[in-house]
Amino acid sequence: MTDSRVIIFHKHPVSAKVRFLKLAYGGICGFEHLHELASVLGDYVLEKEDNVVGHPTMIARQAEKVLGLDDGALDIASEYLQRVDVPNGVINVHLLGILGHDTPDEKLAEHGASLHLITEMRTLPSAEMELLRRAYMAIMEG
Repeated sequence: MTDSRVIIFHKHPVSAKVRFLKLAYGGICGFEHLHELASVLGDYVLEKEDNVVGHPTMIARQAEKVLGLDDGALDIASEYLQRVDVPNGVINVHLLGILGHDTPDEKLAEHGASLHLITEMRTLPSAEMELLRRAYMAIMEG
C-alpha cells in the first residue's frame, strides 16, 4: 500500500476563515514530517491499475484517534488527493476538514497541535507550502 498522510483544516461555516493544523513535529502532514527532498507531483487522477490507496474514511478515523477527537469529527475532502515524491516512493496526501463551528483546540493542544492561518505557515518546507496552497484552492473552490 502507498504511504498516506493527511492535511487537516477547519473552515468556519459562517466567516469562511480557513485554518490548517500544525502538528507537534512542526509540519502539516499528519503524522510525520516529509523527507527534505520531497516534491509535489502534478495533478493526479487515480487509475484502476494503481497500487492500493488507503480509503480516506479509514485514514480519517485513524487521524481522529491520534488527535483524541470524537468519531466523525473529521470529514473527507474527496476531491483532494495529492501525491508527493520522496526518495523511497510516493506518498498520497488526503485533505480532512474539522466539522462544526467550534474547533477542539484543547484536545488538539493536548497532542501538541494547533490551528493556524496559511499566512502563518511561511516557514514550512516548500513541498508542504505547495500542498497547503493546493489545499487552500480546493477548499475555496469546494
